[in-house]
Amino acid sequence: MLDKNQLEEILSRALENGGEFAEIFVEGRRNSGISCEENQIERIVSGLDAGAGIRIISGESTAYGFTNDLSLPGILKVAEVVAKASRTSKKDIVLDLRRLPPEITFPVEKSPDEIPVDDKVSLVMKANEAARNLDSRIRQVTVGYGDVIQEVLIANSDGFYVEDRRIRTRLAINAVAVERGIIQTGYESAGGNVGYELFQQTSPIELGEKAARRALL
Repeated sequence: MLDKNQLEEILSRALENGGEFAEIFVEGRRNSGISCEENQIERIVSGLDAGAGIRIISGESTAYGFTNDLSLPGILKVAEVVAKASRTSKKDIVLDLRRLPPEITFPVEKSPDEIPVDDKVSLVMKANEAARNLDSRIRQVTVGYGDVIQEVLIANSDGFYVEDRRIRTRLAINAVAVERGIIQTGYESAGGNVGYELFQQTSPIELGEKAARRALL
């Protein structure tokens, strides 16, 4: 992420043609997912998305630009382009960003990106096996694990500056039971704005068994 001095430089560049207000939003998002079908791991995926947007308000008009180049030169270039689109009379610019805490925080004990993939695979297979082993009428089980780590930075020419790290983790199980030609499904999941410590409180085995029991009702 960008530091305070870099942010002030970017916002100053954005206002160099006289805009009244400038704001920068920077986001980085990492995600991973694992799926199990037919009693085997079908897919392991991971991804990374990042970008920065700059908004300038001048009177009743608004100009906006976006880039996925998070280098300082890359963002400064966008600031220049947006500044030209919002050209008014130039003015002196004095910025003093004041860091503020996020209004809502969710403490995380174990960040998912610190957990080995093999551990996540093991977690998924435990849920799968628990659902399948509960009853012979359970014929099909699908399990999906996912986590998202989102890092956000927002700063504006009014001096507002905040950084936030948002983490979401989830495990979901779907079980299918068949008896005398009748098919029923059961679903169970756990997750939210929480890290991998979720599974210290919630057992994947219990989740798998709950999904299977729902299918057998």
